[in-house]
Amino acid sequence: MQERLGVKIAIIKRQLKIESTTALDDQYLDLELNNCIGNMISIGFNDSGKHFEYTESHFIPGQFAFTQLIKY
Repeated sequence: MQERLGVKIAIIKRQLKIESTTALDDQYLDLELNNCIGNMISIGFNDSGKHFEYTESHFIPGQFAFTQLIKY
């Protein structure tokens, strides 16, 4: 387990999926001809099983690479 700022990170759950675009995606991403986005959701839990972190990242599918290296 990794401890940062007094929080012991027990597990991170990540989900990658393709979704239809929203108005915010159209506004902030240079989608060109794309009508979908990739969405990565990351949820962190502490050693008590309590949810403490949520991150959602939208990206253009053809411009994304996912590499994960975790060391606790």
